[in-house]
Amino acid sequence: MSLILLILSEERSLQSTTNDLAIEPSCPHYCERPLSDYENVVSSWIFGAAFFAITASPLCTFLVPPYHYSLRFEENYPGWTFIKVGGNALMPVMYGASFFIYMILVGFLVKQRLKMDATKSKAVWRETSILIYAATRFFCEYVTVFVYYFGASLLPATIWVEIIKFFFWMLESLFLSPMLLVIFSRSVREDAFPFLKDRKVVVAVTTLSIRTAKGNNRDVVECTTTVNADQSSWNKRVTVKNN
Repeated sequence: MSLILLILSEERSLQSTTNDLAIEPSCPHYCERPLSDYENVVSSWIFGAAFFAITASPLCTFLVPPYHYSLRFEENYPGWTFIKVGGNALMPVMYGASFFIYMILVGFLVKQRLKMDATKSKAVWRETSILIYAATRFFCEYVTVFVYYFGASLLPATIWVEIIKFFFWMLESLFLSPMLLVIFSRSVREDAFPFLKDRKVVVAVTTLSIRTAKGNNRDVVECTTTVNADQSSWNKRVTVKNN
């Protein structure tokens, strides 16, 4: 599931990054078509349906103990130990795989930058935002999983602690990735909040001198063109001066 969310979150930034780098389709590392939203949704539903089928089968099931908020595996079922240990080990492995994919992505982008930029340090530091995003997400996810599964021996055994742990995990999964994307990705931030766009105005003045046949008088034509940096609007003005 973490890898599916990774593909969803990186699809937008990869498109803008490849546009900035002008990667040619002939490049062997060029991704011709990322997974569509339909394929991502289907993959998520398959994962969820498989987990639901296992917990609904005679191998394993959940129960809610009295005076508790969190679910527990029913220990009378034969497969509960395998499902619990496997699930607890699968999530950190998937988080580590996500971080590894981010490292590959950063290395690939730095390599592309080095081909076009003579300043190596500048080319490397341009991609630090992706690395910071990956490290922050990796750290938060590992801390959340550790507290959720192993916090019972460190925190007070009360129902309010269980409620806080449960909702903190849900909120972290829901808001962490979008928040980090808005912070570290300029294109996503400007698309989500258009008022944050920098509107720079570029003014170009062209002067043309036209001499009459006698050469005594001269008409000066000034053409002023004002264009916004995002090319959203432009204005052209022509002024004729008689000298």
